[in-house]
Amino acid sequence: MISNSFLFEIKTTIDKNKRFSNNDFLTITENHNLKIVYLYDDKYFFDIKIPIETSKLSRTINETQTIGFTSTRKEIEYYEYEFSGKVCPGSIVNEERITFEGKSKLIQHLSEWLSNLWQELTIKPELRRLNEIEEEIKNINEKFTNISEENFTKEEANILIDKLNKLEEQFKEKLEAEIQDKAILKATLAELHLEIEKLKGQSKILNKKNWFKSFGGKMFNWISKEENRKFLKDTGEFIKPLLPDSIDKII
Repeated sequence: MISNSFLFEIKTTIDKNKRFSNNDFLTITENHNLKIVYLYDDKYFFDIKIPIETSKLSRTINETQTIGFTSTRKEIEYYEYEFSGKVCPGSIVNEERITFEGKSKLIQHLSEWLSNLWQELTIKPELRRLNEIEEEIKNINEKFTNISEENFTKEEANILIDKLNKLEEQFKEKLEAEIQDKAILKATLAELHLEIEKLKGQSKILNKKNWFKSFGGKMFNWISKEENRKFLKDTGEFIKPLLPDSIDKII
């Protein structure tokens, strides 16, 4: 049976968390086991086996002697509670096994689990958006299936760079007209310039099919960002001059 004082410390740790409260969880204590389940999605849990006694443990320490500045290794024995269990989500994988020593470490692991849980919950919408973008980019790439796999000639690459410069200027004019905040405008223009420069560089190393795939993906990804979307409506005509004649639009 887990002591009331220990259980109180667990619940206090949860209540002190900035993101969660005790009423967000179901706490189950059975057979020397502590399981904390997220109430709104029970696949998330903190499940720890509670020891009934301390274990005799040992660790090696370095001892430095002042005379001669020599260092020796010494093994010491001590008694401490050993805990083991599993948590979901973990720091790296969904379900992670953990082992540790000492009650203070349990509180630390509980706090880390709460932090991981919050990150897992808040990243879901963003991850869903990224997956949707990946699917859209996949659809865009399929439009370039029949494009030649030849490299751009020097003349074609120069024409492409001129068109990219014009595209950047058109986007710049539209953004300058729409964005009033100078800091946001500066950051947005810097990001745009970086993407355009990447495309210029890729014209020298990618074949035509792969370059158009890169172009389509970069443009869609950049325009579809929430912070850019409201400023870049109806910009398909800007992009059209860079597309192959066989493709009318990609966005």
